[in-house]
Amino acid sequence: MNAGGALMPTARAVAGEATALYPGLAVRIATGDPLDGLIDRMRPLAARAVDALQVAAALETAGVTDQAARARFGFADVFALAEAVYRRVPPAPEPAPADQRQDRGWRDVGHGAMYLIAVATFPPALAVVGRSVSITALVVTAATGWVLSGVISWLAYRLLGDGQARSAGQLLGWATLVAIPLGAAVGGTMVAAAGAAPALVGLTTGAMAYQLAVTVLVIYGQEALVFAAMAPGAAAGVAYLVVGPPLLSMAVSAGLGSVVVVVGLALYQAFGPNSRHASGQVRQRAGSGPARWTATVRRHWRRALAVVVFSALSAVFFLHPQARHLATRLDIALATLPLIAGMGVVEWQARRFSAQVRALLARVTQPRQFAVRIWLVVVGGLGICLAVVGALAVALLGVLTLIGRGSAPAAVMATAGVLLAGAYYLGFLLANLGRYGWLCVSLVLSLGTYEIARIALPGVLGDIQAFQIAAAQLLVLSAAGLLGLLTQAHRHR
Repeated sequence: MNAGGALMPTARAVAGEATALYPGLAVRIATGDPLDGLIDRMRPLAARAVDALQVAAALETAGVTDQAARARFGFADVFALAEAVYRRVPPAPEPAPADQRQDRGWRDVGHGAMYLIAVATFPPALAVVGRSVSITALVVTAATGWVLSGVISWLAYRLLGDGQARSAGQLLGWATLVAIPLGAAVGGTMVAAAGAAPALVGLTTGAMAYQLAVTVLVIYGQEALVFAAMAPGAAAGVAYLVVGPPLLSMAVSAGLGSVVVVVGLALYQAFGPNSRHASGQVRQRAGSGPARWTATVRRHWRRALAVVVFSALSAVFFLHPQARHLATRLDIALATLPLIAGMGVVEWQARRFSAQVRALLARVTQPRQFAVRIWLVVVGGLGICLAVVGALAVALLGVLTLIGRGSAPAAVMATAGVLLAGAYYLGFLLANLGRYGWLCVSLVLSLGTYEIARIALPGVLGDIQAFQIAAAQLLVLSAAGLLGLLTQAHRHR
């Protein structure tokens, strides 16, 4: 092939690299589809290729002829086969130095603090709006934002994986803009239905926009900007709690200003020049905009629907049991903070699991070795999540006891949070394996258990105990979902 002659030396080198890339158990995995096996072998080259022509050159160098492309893979010629391989392999990220990989771990761990920092802006806002109605509005806003950010981040990562960095940036930017009127609609509905103060519209709008903006900045690895932008608002909120009403106007203004800055930074990241280089991609494929979003959803519509249902059920399971107590029981509300603060550790362990499994596939040569060691990895990650959130829960309960706010419901809620941390960790692993159906069924069953148990266990303490039982059931069901699935090495390719 004359057109690819200049690429031959590189193609030969990378083709040789491809055949030696998986020296361990991965080379023993039967894919069932010859094209899947070819993609695995050609992945190093295809991920770095500028176009499909370079992949075609490597295939011919590896001995794939037009006849082989037709007989073995079902394509008209080597060019058509190369185009299919190129299209199905995401662009390669630029290799990160060791200090940057370590920085990614710290960023994940810091997500818990990032989720908490916005909480400091709530007391002055609630003082202006009114506590009871605003709590309900915030719960509805949080649930809506949870679903929207979950679906948008899933679709954005899909687009990034397909080499559509610019299209992903446009999606994230427009989703953040849409969150503004959506949050206003939630607040306006509550004002009309419950006669709440009009200022509630500003609270729900800011909360919804903040959720989406943080999602954008996390995807672009800009967590530090969130902390920097929210620091003035959080500091003003803490000062208001200490000094009282004289600082109310200043605290509300500072909190609003911080949220506006976060949203502005997110929009700049999404629409600005950085959107073309998300995730360190070295190749940007053509096409962007709504047509690309629609095509991606159409291609993965079952998974997209599953993500919507899973996100909605997750929001209901976490928020519904707490909603009726948030306005009247500060101790119960505070008892959820260890889980929120520890979610960064849960995310870090789930991300670390993927790297550990890839290393394990390259190291071991026997399926039995893989089965034993991968469960050790899971148990180790689960233990770290439970230990960290448990330690945070013990510390919080100690503080509540010292200030005279300790209670049995708070202790039970904190324990339920520890169990949920474990369930979320295993849930992340199941989601990465595509087991959304199992996750949704598990959440429905656990919600049903909560509703039944809270009828049998009366009072505030009984209600929280019912939630603890449901959280324990979700943890067990999540672990059961991994049985027989986790040790199938081909699922981790």
